[in-house]
Amino acid sequence: MAAELPLGHITPSVYKTNFKHFHDGALMFWGDEDYLKELELYKLRRLVDTDTMEFNYAKLDFSREATMDDLKYEVSAISLMGGVRLIEVRGLDILSLKAEAEKKLLAALDSLGNDIILVLYFSAWECALDKKTKNRKIISQLEERVSIVEFPFQPLRTILNLFLKKSKNDGVYFSEKAIRQMVQQVGSSLLQLRLEYDKLLMFARYQGKPDITLDDVDRICTVHTSYALSNLSDALLNGERDQVMTIFTQLVKDKTEATMIISSLSRTYSMMIAVVSAEYRGVNQNKIAATLGSFDWLVSKYSRWAKRFSPAMLRKSLDACIEADAKVKSSSHDPYLICEQLLYVLLERRETVDTR
Repeated sequence: MAAELPLGHITPSVYKTNFKHFHDGALMFWGDEDYLKELELYKLRRLVDTDTMEFNYAKLDFSREATMDDLKYEVSAISLMGGVRLIEVRGLDILSLKAEAEKKLLAALDSLGNDIILVLYFSAWECALDKKTKNRKIISQLEERVSIVEFPFQPLRTILNLFLKKSKNDGVYFSEKAIRQMVQQVGSSLLQLRLEYDKLLMFARYQGKPDITLDDVDRICTVHTSYALSNLSDALLNGERDQVMTIFTQLVKDKTEATMIISSLSRTYSMMIAVVSAEYRGVNQNKIAATLGSFDWLVSKYSRWAKRFSPAMLRKSLDACIEADAKVKSSSHDPYLICEQLLYVLLERRETVDTR
């Protein structure tokens, strides 16, 4: 292995300084801040030539079906057309590995050839880099072989500056107090804050609001609601009728505003339409993610979903969401009844596509 970065613990700033000169070796992206880790992974993926991306990029998830034999195979594969080969490893329960698995992991790290980058992706809770940890031996052996780039939660001032600048660019005013309240509601994770910010931004645009108030944050910005809305879209697009209605019923009990539910569904269909349009023009998923301000894995998810619909059906579904939103805002009917009717319409279209 010929890693040009220093081994052991380094800061993101040291990593970025060395980034352009780094062509092979092993990295561990470690820490609580998943958003920043995803951004750095995106930059690494751009090193892989786009024409050979499919062949020079491998993602192994040990929380699913990946094995150490899969890892051995990937590190021995030859990169095509002289490009950089990137291997991304997730879900590895490093502190519970058997002795044989530890040997295979270390052997894979020792056998990395030129122009191969292996990234071990860990949250802080998945891999405790602590002197007192029970499997300190394997951690020490990793530190001798990889560059550990630490991504801790960002200071409050950094978060405030980031979202103040973003809100200015997006044309909806977020006061510093509103952003502080958002952090208080959902914590310091930039990934979660970005999801909540997008939800507030969509809400403001649908309501025609020029700014976000503290009351808006209190009412809309909850981790539970964010996960529930995401799960609602997943269940809807997977055609899981019972699950859709179970989640919707809980959202009603939690007094989640009907406009918030509809705007979340609208965003899902809008993103699918944008992804389909970009892919039709030959734009790859990394560029689509950068253009839409989303994550590449989320774009991939939208792309898989979109293949279940014709472009016309996607447009009709988005139109149904827009029409339902207008009804909620302009009629005296029960907004949750309008929302429920929308879900049935969308489910029916999903089932119609499946039976063709």
